[in-house]
Amino acid sequence: MENVIFRNKTQPPTIEELQKTLGATYCLWESIRIYTHSQCHVITDEWIYEGEQTCWSFRMNDRKRNIAYMLPRSNFFIVELVFGQKAAQMVVFSRVAHKIKKDLRIAQAGTEGKSVSIIVKNELTANEIKTLIALKLFH
Repeated sequence: MENVIFRNKTQPPTIEELQKTLGATYCLWESIRIYTHSQCHVITDEWIYEGEQTCWSFRMNDRKRNIAYMLPRSNFFIVELVFGQKAAQMVVFSRVAHKIKKDLRIAQAGTEGKSVSIIVKNELTANEIKTLIALKLFH
């Protein structure tokens, strides 16, 4: 994957490193993280080293499942979400972007459901991520 950063597998990125790398999108990262915590009060944040291709990813989980993975890149980040069957159906009928719906429809189902990866560079996309997280949490 292009633009992979934070390659030091012995130490997750610090807040300062994350702010510097994400630049203006750091506030979007934080808004998604804070929103997720506000919707489910039993969220655990965890940095996971995924290997040479992906390096470090930030994972938010509740007691039962992974809510979202966030992968920092230079001046943007990627959010990966996995939807079970009910939540995936709700996404299709929601007001999120057509491309997200299409990507979810054509995704191969894994053991946890269908996944979608979304590049976040602006507030509109960050707000769509929040909508998707709400659909995932409540369906």
